Amino acid sequence: MKLLFSVFMVLAVFGFNRFNVLLKALMTLYLVTFLSGGILLGLHYFFQSHILSMHPERYQGINRFGDPMSWMFVVFGFPIAWQFSKRAIGNIEMTQIAYEQMAEVSIKIKDFHCSLKGLIDSGNQLYDPISRAPVMIVSLTDLESRLPADMLELFRNPQVFLENQAPISYSWEDRIKIIPAKVVGKDHQLLIAVKPDEIKIFQGDKTFQYKNGLVSFAFQELSSDGSYQCIIHPKMLTGIPIQNVS
Repeated sequence: MKLLFSVFMVLAVFGFNRFNVLLKALMTLYLVTFLSGGILLGLHYFFQSHILSMHPERYQGINRFGDPMSWMFVVFGFPIAWQFSKRAIGNIEMTQIAYEQMAEVSIKIKDFHCSLKGLIDSGNQLYDPISRAPVMIVSLTDLESRLPADMLELFRNPQVFLENQAPISYSWEDRIKIIPAKVVGKDHQLLIAVKPDEIKIFQGDKTFQYKNGLVSFAFQELSSDGSYQCIIHPKMLTGIPIQNVS
């Protein structure tokens, strides 16, 4: 019953996003409670003292209201425990915010179609310098077998296209765009992006359809735990949703 009450407390404060987030919040609650309580209790008994006298009535008031060391731990220990708890709760809230920034993404390019989990990243400022179209980054992990072989090779070795080393015709050639990007350790880098037929983003009960976006495919995993497969440009969620689900 106590465990269920603890779960209810966590749900009431943070809500439910994912089971592992709920479990982390529950474990943090018990960690903070037992750690803070145990430290204060242990230090209290370590420094605890009672006044013994042949005339105990003289010191009855002091023993009745606790020794000075006990009150010292209450005065100084509570703020320390509060700060520790505040930091732990802040970490949980950041995790919750991260999952609230997740959305379902649907992409269609000719015969290719995929549905992914995406992270809405305000730091993603990739644009086509000419059309100012925002760029979404998509990981090719688990998608390689579904793309045209020539496009997969292009994404694997874009220098062939960028340096015009071979006059090759690609399946999505009429949709290919070159996007300059800044990368850590390099002044600039050119990315291959593709103009899709459709980009739909599902967030909560809202559906956004962005017509002027671009998609750039990358071979590396974007999330270490596999919680998302693409990085959504925040501009793609601007405007009025095309659908409201009741």
